[in-house]
Amino acid sequence: MAAKTYTQAEQRKACVGKLHAKEYHKVRAFDESIVDKLIAFSETGTKLGAAEKLRVDRGNLSKEIDRFLADWPVLSDVVDKVRSRELVKRSSLSEIGQKIREGKIERAEKGFLMIQLLGYDNDDGVPHENEKLKRVKGVLDGFRKEYKGKAELAGDSGFSRSAIFHILKNPGYKGEYPYYGKMYKITQGGFKPLLTPDEWDEIQLMLHTPRGRYRLSRILYNWGGKSAKWMAKPGAKKITKAIVRLRKKKKSLQVIREALMKMGFKVGTETIRKILGDIRVTGKMFDKDGNLVDSGFEELVPPKDWEAARRVKVSDATKIKRDRGTKYRKRIIRVVPACRWEIIEIMGLSRGFVEFLVKDLEKSGALEERAGVLQLSSKSFPKTTLSTPSKARSQRRAKMLSLLLESEKSREELRSRANTINNNTFASELFQLQKTGVIERVGYNRYKIKDGWVKRVKKWLSQDHIAKL
Repeated sequence: MAAKTYTQAEQRKACVGKLHAKEYHKVRAFDESIVDKLIAFSETGTKLGAAEKLRVDRGNLSKEIDRFLADWPVLSDVVDKVRSRELVKRSSLSEIGQKIREGKIERAEKGFLMIQLLGYDNDDGVPHENEKLKRVKGVLDGFRKEYKGKAELAGDSGFSRSAIFHILKNPGYKGEYPYYGKMYKITQGGFKPLLTPDEWDEIQLMLHTPRGRYRLSRILYNWGGKSAKWMAKPGAKKITKAIVRLRKKKKSLQVIREALMKMGFKVGTETIRKILGDIRVTGKMFDKDGNLVDSGFEELVPPKDWEAARRVKVSDATKIKRDRGTKYRKRIIRVVPACRWEIIEIMGLSRGFVEFLVKDLEKSGALEERAGVLQLSSKSFPKTTLSTPSKARSQRRAKMLSLLLESEKSREELRSRANTINNNTFASELFQLQKTGVIERVGYNRYKIKDGWVKRVKKWLSQDHIAKL
């Protein structure tokens, strides 16, 4: 009896029918998202790499891949073959990278520059100076010799603050650089280091020492290099001895600062306070047990003199500030009536300090303000003032009145002479001067200062703070 033949569709149907109900359920519940996970697993070669590539949880991904490959063994073989091929490919790439790395290290050992160094053009490992090198030298010298801060160095050199920090930290400027975990010297192209090893060590110490130690060294000390000790700068002993001598005479910090200025030393009151409070200027310091030990700084003044100066009690800062404030309050009372900007210009004080003094006088009832003009409470406000609350507006007004003081002028002539004032501002200021009665219109479109205002205008323009506008 001939064997029965089955069509392809009948064979497929029979195979599906033989599947266990559980397996058949798996086929129907196939999740298409597993495809992307399998591709990532094959490409990266590891489940961790696949999880990082897809940015999913590693544990869940591992369970899903293991479950799927157990259900589909044929696909498991395919994934394993693809993954092994990727691992072989990555291994060969790693070998190539290792050979390239060894070649670079060999060139570094021969003295070639294998990194980028600001201020030099890297011509296949041979450094050549470029136009930025002068600015780099300015940064290194400005920090080491002139003790400038990073913000000031950035402004002077045109480099960013991050570039300034990179320059100060880069050992390439002393003739060597780190490469693959080792230091290599630069010898190709006749390279000349900008710094000696001692100078570079000094910069690193200035960058990384505690703030108090660094501030003390800014004015008084230089790094001694091989001596491993901070050595006194020229004039440092003279400064310290003068501070101690004046303090023993019960002089305030401000008086000491002014005396040092006359001697040609620019030292701030905070630095003076630090010197009087820092025992290290005597060459000694206290250890953890309270014993005197070497401080690492050269002695600038005998310990007995420094201790005597430190114990002197002078009027506290609060009293000095109060006395200073009283002095300037009296000056403000003599200056008014005036606008705030006039007080700042006349007295030469900062805006913040003037605002503080004016607010204090207003609270006490000594001063009043009206339309931007300050006046004593006991006196009446002037009906008309030439100065305005705005310094810029007063400057425009002074320019226009100085032109009209020469002779009467037409609107067009006045406008052309005052060419720094735009049309709208010029027209507004001209209208305000007419409204307040300072100038008048004569004839057709011509203006002049009223006779009763000529002397007042001359007096106003002759004031120092107005003449400087």
